[in-house]
Amino acid sequence: MRASKLIGADVRNTANEEVGEINEVILDKDGKVAAVVLGVGGFLGMGERQVAVKFKSLRFAEKDRTPTVTIDTTKDALKSAPEWKWAGDRSGTTGTGTAPTNQPAK
Repeated sequence: MRASKLIGADVRNTANEEVGEINEVILDKDGKVAAVVLGVGGFLGMGERQVAVKFKSLRFAEKDRTPTVTIDTTKDALKSAPEWKWAGDRSGTTGTGTAPTNQPAK
């Protein structure tokens, strides 16, 4: 699956509720995908928070060439997870933030 197809993909929980959208893919120092940053809790682009979750906590599939992304958590757990803070310019290679949550508690 191409990373460019993941950016903007809706993330659903196991109850098939939309819980967020993938905004960024974070690589570790070895170039492996470590986490994704989800936009959660917003409405029409307002009030959205950035939350990082470990890549391995997501399940990926593809249906009709559209990625489907699932995480085993609730909307409320993601809303209460630590917010991802960018250090510096998002387009740069030196930005860091809070450690990604493994899988938010239910």
